[in-house]
Amino acid sequence: MKRKKGFTLVELLVVIAVIALLMAILLPALGKAREQARRAVCGHNLKEIGIAISGYVGDTDLLPFYGGKDPSYSKTEFHDDPVDDERHPYVVYRGDEPKWAGPPLVPMRLACLYARRYMEDPKAFYCPSNRSATYQYKSYANPAPWGTLPQVYNQNTENEWVRVGYSYYPIDETLKRPPTGMVNVHGLYVPVYTARRFALLSRKTPYATDGLWDIENISHRSGIETIGGNKRVKNGGINALFKDGHVRFARDEKVTFYGQDAGTLFNNVYWDVAIGGNEKPTDVDFRYRFFPIYSMIQP
Repeated sequence: MKRKKGFTLVELLVVIAVIALLMAILLPALGKAREQARRAVCGHNLKEIGIAISGYVGDTDLLPFYGGKDPSYSKTEFHDDPVDDERHPYVVYRGDEPKWAGPPLVPMRLACLYARRYMEDPKAFYCPSNRSATYQYKSYANPAPWGTLPQVYNQNTENEWVRVGYSYYPIDETLKRPPTGMVNVHGLYVPVYTARRFALLSRKTPYATDGLWDIENISHRSGIETIGGNKRVKNGGINALFKDGHVRFARDEKVTFYGQDAGTLFNNVYWDVAIGGNEKPTDVDFRYRFFPIYSMIQP
């Protein structure tokens, strides 16, 4: 009698074990490749933003409208205090104050590039690695088009805003210590207002980056580990756009804040200072003017 061909139980178990081993080896590599691709898309988005800003500046002689004003800025409508900028570098439309709500809605920051058609696709204002729904395009695509209020997403938040996935804060390199444009926040001098003209834009500090809102939602990282009760970001980094148009992926670099060198950008000590820990003071100026503003990353 002819014996039927087939796998024995042992052979099946061996095959399953080999498949499981291959998956264990390949899945991390696939995840890393996927993040590398997202990081490349993110860098490309910032490149496109830089090119669009160059076109905007060429036509208007000004950087995109920020929301505040400085003494040299001639356009006074929709502005706050003469030496105070509107504080949120990621907000592009606001429906909670008449001076911005319109109609029509007043585009701010990167939305100026969309409103004037220097950039056609609002998805380009969002990093594909953004984890928080607050900074994802899908949260502001209903109803369409982007920039229309009210948004369905905002019904569950305290503010009627449209946010983007990048922070935009062009720092004027001519600003000096008080009373000429800097304020002392817990031992660190922070810009009071943004640059209005491209010629005055800081060459050393990026003017648009991935957002840095909290340690859990850093866009580019491989994970978070806890060492001695302290959280640290693994393989953290952010894309940063500089005045000369280049985009650099900035990794875990030294930063100076709170009057001393207290660690690195992606360890927990930084975040204790930035958002307020048990023994560190909180300050709205520190959080919204400096903490999202790239920690003075150098080119």
